[in-house]
Amino acid sequence: MMLSKEKFSALCRSASDVATLRDSAGIGTYNEKPLHKILKRTVCEDENAFEVKIGSFVADVRHEGRIVEIQTGGFYPLVQKLRYFLENTDDEIVVLHPIDAELTLIRVDPDTGEVIRKKRSPKKERPCDVLCELFYLRELFASPRVSVLIASVRGEEYRFSERVRGRKTGAYDAVYLPKELLETTWLSTPQDIVAVLPQELRDLSEFDAETFGKMMKLRAGRKRSAAISCLLSFGILVRRKEGKKYIYSWKKT
Repeated sequence: MMLSKEKFSALCRSASDVATLRDSAGIGTYNEKPLHKILKRTVCEDENAFEVKIGSFVADVRHEGRIVEIQTGGFYPLVQKLRYFLENTDDEIVVLHPIDAELTLIRVDPDTGEVIRKKRSPKKERPCDVLCELFYLRELFASPRVSVLIASVRGEEYRFSERVRGRKTGAYDAVYLPKELLETTWLSTPQDIVAVLPQELRDLSEFDAETFGKMMKLRAGRKRSAAISCLLSFGILVRRKEGKKYIYSWKKT
């Protein structure tokens, strides 16, 4: 399955009316619906293949022996659905996951629509950042029928309000518009996972969790632990205890 950059861009241009999207999105929500819709139509043009019921679940796209689930958030909510698809169909299963490779933040006057300021977000997601979420699919990913397709997207977020103090990131009256598909990355095997890791990490023969976090730009906490556990579960890393901490090294093949 290939994603056409040209088709993606054309669909982005047809969904560029910020005012209309804002009216339909509601207040206080981070609207990812345009991105989901665009990715779905980039995958398949046949609308009969959209929202297909399989048992008690609904697949985003089911076409020519393939189920595609478009997941803009975390992977944990997908586990039960994907397990059902794996056990009750013979289809190939693809988790299509977009990431913000480039994001421009645009502050807009809510009354006039005038652009007040525009800046590039320091947030730049990389394919290797998906490790934290891939941890939840570790058992399903062992199947040759399950893979993850990462879509690196350039987009714009139009904000019509300032962030509310005390609210989580994304708690804006805002509209997100994708603009361009920069690249795609397939994760189907442990070798694919190794390939997206930072080269400076791959060059180390062994390292501790702190060094891993520094190379991966992950602070100590759930995400760093999940990323390490993911690599351990796929047999990419091995570990040994040294004093009070673990030392990790690449499993020899």
